[in-house]
This record gives sequence, structure tokens and C-alpha cells, in this order.
Amino acid sequence: MTPMQRLPFQEAALLVKQSLDIVDVVGQTVMLKKAGRNYKGLCPFHNDKKPSFNVNPAKQIYKCFSCGEGGDALAFIMKTQRKTYGEVIMELAAEQGIEVADKRHDPQKKALLDQLYDVHRYAQTFYAQQAQQHDEAQAYFRRRHIPPEWQQRFGLGFAPPGWDNLIKHIHQHYTQGDGGLQHPDDVLEKAALANRRDADNPHGGGIYDRFRHRLMIPIVDERNRVIAFGGRSMGDDNPPKYLNSAESPIYHKSRVLYGINLAAEAIRQTGTVVLMEGYFDVISAHMAGLTQAVGVCGTALTMDHLKLLNRLGAQTLYLCFDGDQAGQQAILRAIEQIESVVWDQGFKLKVITLPKGCDPDDFFQAKLAATPEDTPLPVPENALALLDADRAQDFMAFKLTLYLDEVPDRHTPQGRIDAVRRITPTLARIAQPVAQQEYLAWCAQKIGVDSETLKLELKRYKRNNLGNSGPSEAISPMQERYLNRPYTSTRSGSVSPYRSRFDEVSRLRAQLAVTSEADALIKKEDELMSWLLMNKESFMTVAGAICLNKVGLLSDKAASLFRAIQALCPALADAETDTQVHAALGALDLDGLVDRLQTYFHQHDESPMIAYLAGRLMQLDTLAHQHGLWSDEPSQQPDGSVANHLQNTHHRVKLMRTIGDIVERIASDQQRQHCLSLVSQSKAQQSGMTPGNPAQAGDDGLDVQLMLREALCQKQARGKTPIQTLNRSPQTQHALPPSAEINHPTGDGEAQHPQQA
Repeated sequence: MTPMQRLPFQEAALLVKQSLDIVDVVGQTVMLKKAGRNYKGLCPFHNDKKPSFNVNPAKQIYKCFSCGEGGDALAFIMKTQRKTYGEVIMELAAEQGIEVADKRHDPQKKALLDQLYDVHRYAQTFYAQQAQQHDEAQAYFRRRHIPPEWQQRFGLGFAPPGWDNLIKHIHQHYTQGDGGLQHPDDVLEKAALANRRDADNPHGGGIYDRFRHRLMIPIVDERNRVIAFGGRSMGDDNPPKYLNSAESPIYHKSRVLYGINLAAEAIRQTGTVVLMEGYFDVISAHMAGLTQAVGVCGTALTMDHLKLLNRLGAQTLYLCFDGDQAGQQAILRAIEQIESVVWDQGFKLKVITLPKGCDPDDFFQAKLAATPEDTPLPVPENALALLDADRAQDFMAFKLTLYLDEVPDRHTPQGRIDAVRRITPTLARIAQPVAQQEYLAWCAQKIGVDSETLKLELKRYKRNNLGNSGPSEAISPMQERYLNRPYTSTRSGSVSPYRSRFDEVSRLRAQLAVTSEADALIKKEDELMSWLLMNKESFMTVAGAICLNKVGLLSDKAASLFRAIQALCPALADAETDTQVHAALGALDLDGLVDRLQTYFHQHDESPMIAYLAGRLMQLDTLAHQHGLWSDEPSQQPDGSVANHLQNTHHRVKLMRTIGDIVERIASDQQRQHCLSLVSQSKAQQSGMTPGNPAQAGDDGLDVQLMLREALCQKQARGKTPIQTLNRSPQTQHALPPSAEINHPTGDGEAQHPQQA
């Protein structure tokens, strides 16, 4: 490898991974001791008392048999250094002299990001200095009972009155510094630290400070980088009360939690996290010893927040908001946002209810005032006792209790009827049958009705509203409202004759000949998306219909797949008419579509979609005989002919290569083997044969060993030599020699071998 050789991201990632030794990587953080053929040590991901952390050099993996953490060398680096997959690959590639030819990491973009981080760091230093020099700021800290050491720990500062204090400081710093910003005003504006005046402003053009006469609270990411600020007004004459940074290339409020840099270690140790609303709620919680507290700070709890917490090892989530009515409604909104993910991922979600009129800041300040000054802070494992976390309510019990409390006269016949109607939609959204049964029995007891009666009412609700009387998948309240509200055309504005969007989506699916079963909308929706991968005609039909009708995709897999397609085709965002949508889709090159989809999912840490694509391609194999695989035109070869046999073989080999290419990128050997086994079983069930048996595979069989072999060929020969094709006809079960090729039929319907030609 020559220094600074440019490689595609995936190839660079493969080289980086091959260069890592699990023992060397883990040994830099954990003291390992030889134990037979493996190594043992104390787990860095939880408070380990005895060595339960195992490293297997033969398989190049690690596993903690106490907390369950495991993975390869890359996973270990990502978790210990709190970095994404892409960041780790780029850093290790740079250390090894590999330049990655990837648009996400072009030099200009990296230079801008570095400047944005720098200007935020200098701004935080400036604000902190101003806080020490202004009595007004110190008086505010005293009223909030925040001593100097905690001011410094959270980096609190002060933006003095005036229009250009920060701008002058940044200009002076970069003028006197070495190799500063070329255009500091532009960077301040991109960082959302300054606003630009209108051209006709009487004060002239230029920029001015965004934050003025405010207490400044830096927002820091998990890698300890200042990325934004929250500004608390110091007077009533300076609204709003809280002014936050606008989103920037380094700050996305849906992906960051306030205090995560200080809470990460406690979250890892305890597996718990306490989610609060405000900045000072989090600060007071940390001062009291609850160092696993973080804040959502003015935004809704999102899936990206849960991904971040999951990466840090959080297993139990506590919601601790204000004790008033607004706080309870905020908790309810947070539950509705993440409810389906909580069921799917196995999180434990609990609600801590504070006394009425009390917020977490008041609660912890009262605790601190009642505690002698020389009392040591509790360790994170014991800090939850401050909130009586043992009495925390399960999120579903909290939600159902709120709904039942909304119904007056619950002990009258009409009150019981109203209560059942109020809670039935919530019970229907519980994905786990056991949990649904338990909460159904709990609600029946609270309302005073028989469990069987409530169960019948639940079945009736599912049949009338969800189109399925059996167990249903989790549906969020937003999705339920979407399904059952009247459908209005986004193009004409006219009300559709169909009762709801559910009916309209069912009609659309029937028109596309994807399925005629309208009651299978949620469970079968990902099958609709598989038609996107068949050929250009079906791609244009399905994708165009979804775009134009604004169909809401309820299946996570289908939504992820279509979101990736929209990312690959940015022109769809502005397309409103038939002509615009089809023009945008027509410009999308389908060659290598699956490759680019897989790369997109890899870059966005959506690893389950990699296995999904592999399995979906196997299910498409049968249809590929008639339609071709991602081709412009369906195959028209007559059934039973030699030409058709070779054409089908061509499709099968092309399919195997694509699957091998996808599966080869799945990081874990165990996951890759499991994925291929599932794919083989699915294929065997379709053709009525035993999975993995070459003797039974016949013309349509694909066994695990064969696909693994194809994947290895892909890994060894990517971009260098043609991959050896495999003949799976009943007459021979051996690979063709490297010189042999599968030829397309000649004009007379017969195929010719290269030597015969």
C-alpha cells in the first residue's frame, strides 16, 4: 500500500478492519491476562468486580458474559471512544496512510467543520471569562445556588449587552493567532453565533451577535466538543426567555442531549439514564449526585436520542419532568414518540412523578439545602434513590392511568363505557402479546369490567380500525390518526370518495397488483417496496405513486428503504406533479442501485437493513425469471427452451453475486452466517426442498456454502478479476472453469459456448 492511496470507503474500511488485532486494540484500554487460548480482564462497560470480559484472538471478537457487551475491534473502538463507524474508519485510515475517496469527507467540508468547532470553543472561553467579570452573572449564579466549581464543570458563561462583543473577540483572536479563519464573519454566521443584517438596515450591512445580555449554557456532544449554546435572558426586556442556537452543520438538536458528555460514564456504569427537560434541571441533578441525568432541552425525544443512549449502554430510561399538568403532557408526548421503539428494542421506560408544582431543579436544590456540606455525593448506582426511583411507574401504566383519570364517573355504566373507549386504542398498540394481556387485565380491574368483555372490545376495535382482528404490530398515535382521518388529495385539494387514507392506500396497492388484501397494510408493506427493486417499470410505478399520493409508510423497513431512495434522488423533495416526479425518478440510474442503498444504510448505521436487502433479493429470485433483475425490460424468453434455461441461470448467478456483495459487508461472521441460513431456509421453503442440501437444490437451489463461497469470491476479487460463475443445473453441480462464461442466447434461440463460437 503506497502512502495516501485513494480508495473507496468500503475498500478502505475492509483494509482497516483487516489490519486490527483484537488483543492489541482491547489491550490499550483493558489489562488482559492469558486464559487458555483466550484472554480475560475487567469489563470497561460496567462496574466489573471480577474478570468477566473475554477476548477471543482466533475469532477476533470480545464478549462480556456479565453485561452482554460484545463485538469486534471496530465495535470496541466505537463504544469506548464514543465515535461513529465512519469516524473510526476515517481516523484509522489516516493513521495508516490511506486516503479515502468519499464525498462525505472531502477536505473543504472537513476544514469548515474544524472551523465551526474552533469558533464554538473560543466563544465558550470568551463567555466564561465574561461571567467572571460581570457581577450580574455571579449574582444570578448565587440565586441559582451554582458554586464556581460547577460553573466551570458545565462551562457556564455570560454574553454581555452589546451588538458585537463576540465578533470583536473572534476577529482579534484570529488576527493575532496563527493561520486563522479566512472569513471569520462567514464562519460565525454558519455557526449560528451571529446574524446578518438586511441590506437596507439603517445600521448598514454586516453581522451582529446572536446572543446578547444572556446567561450562556454551552451544549457539548458526547466527544466533549462545544457545538451550540442555550442563552437564558437576564431581564424581562430581552425576550424570549430561552434562546437556543439554530441548527448548523455540527448541531442537530434531534441528535444531542444536554449533559451527555458528563453523564456518559455513569450511564455506562449503571445502564440507566434520567431524562429531564431543562438545562438547570440537569445541572442541579448532577450537583446532587445524579450524574446519569441528561436534558432534551426544548425538543421532542427522538429515535436518534435513543440510538445515542443505546450506544452508551442505557437499558432503563427514566422520564423526570415538571410536576405540573404541562410536565405530565410533555411526558405523554415523549412516550408517544418512542413507544414503538421501546417495545422493539427492549428498553425499560419508567416515569418519575414529582410533587405538584415542583420541577427537578427545585427538587434537587431542596435536597442539597437539607444535606450537610461535608456529606459526600452518592455514587451513580445509589443516586436514583434521591428520586425514589423504586416507586417509578411503568410508562404504560402511567399512560393508561392518565387516560382513565380523564373519564369522570368511571363507576357508572356510561363512565365504564367511556373508559373502555378511551384506553382501547392504546391497548391495541402494544406489540407484545403477553404485555397486552397483562395490561388488559390491569385495566379491566381498574375500570370494573370483566377481562373477557374488554378483550372482545379490543378485537372489535382492531377489526374496525386496524383491519385485523389478530395480534397487531405497534402503531404510534400519529400513525393511527393518519390511517383514520379523511383523505384529501395533495394535488387537487379535493376530498377523496374513500373513507380514510387506509382505504386509499389499500386501493392503491390493489391497483399496483402488489396485494389484494387491504387488511395486511402494515405487515405486508415491505413487500410493496420490494417491487422497487424489480425493474425500471415497476420502480417508476411504485415510487411515483407513493410520492404523488403522499402515502405514509408504517413498516419501519419500508420507510427506511424509501427514505434511502429519496436520499439518492434529492429532486423528489421538490417534485409535486406527475411530470416532475417521473422526471426525477427517470434521472435516477438503477445500475448498482442495491450497492448504493447498502452503502447508504452502512453510513447511517442501519445495519438491520443490510440483512433485509439480502433476504428480499432471495425472495425476488422467482419473479426474476419473468421480469429480470433491475433491468429496463422483462425477459421474454419462452419457457422450457435451452435459451431460457441459460437466461435463468444468468439471473441466478447475478442474484448470488449481489447477495454475496451485500453479505460480505456485514461485519460479524456470526451475523453473516445467520443471515445466509435464513435466506437459504426461505428459498428452500419456496421450492419445497431441504435447506443447504446440494443434492436437492436442483435448478432453483441456493445453499449456504455456495453463497459463502460466492461472498468470499467477492471479497477476494472485487474490482480485480471476474468472479467465477457457478452452474447450478441438475446435470452438473460443479463450478464452471474460470474461462467459461454464461452466454446470452443467439438469435435462433440457442446458446453457444465460447469455444463452439
